[in-house]
Amino acid sequence: MNLAFCLVACAVTLFSSTAQQAPKANQLFSLTLHPLEAPVKVGAEVHLTVTVKNTSDHDLNLGFLPGPPPYQAMTYEIEVRDAEGHEAPPTALLRSLREHLGAGFQTNAGYTLPPGKSSDEQLDITKLYVLTKPGAYTIRVARRQNPLRKTDEDIVSSNPITIRVIK
Repeated sequence: MNLAFCLVACAVTLFSSTAQQAPKANQLFSLTLHPLEAPVKVGAEVHLTVTVKNTSDHDLNLGFLPGPPPYQAMTYEIEVRDAEGHEAPPTALLRSLREHLGAGFQTNAGYTLPPGKSSDEQLDITKLYVLTKPGAYTIRVARRQNPLRKTDEDIVSSNPITIRVIK
């Protein structure tokens, strides 16, 4: 019984980590977080790719926080949880960014994404979260369609992925 349950749970996890979220009717873009191909050793950097796809019928102007990759990642709400569902410890950098950017940000930096087109962005997860405890971590990213609006309906979420950190 336990082996069958584990096999089903693994299949569901594998399916959910690679499935793309279906866009909602009023959603202007979709986010796809790409899983890693192999486990990561404790202390190694974790770089993930998120694909932003314009699912609307018009050009989208997408802003981002300029600077090196850790700052650009603040364009996203990144959630990293361990196997027990607890948030992974944030780094000092992330705590500082949250303190200074907690109310959001405004920027003139950005790019235009035509209808049906995609753009890949890199996220350095280890600059934001401490992943020194071996185990499974579930990661999901979200982005607001309009950074100035703070409504739940304005948030677009990615698919969740699971990474494994090993000794």
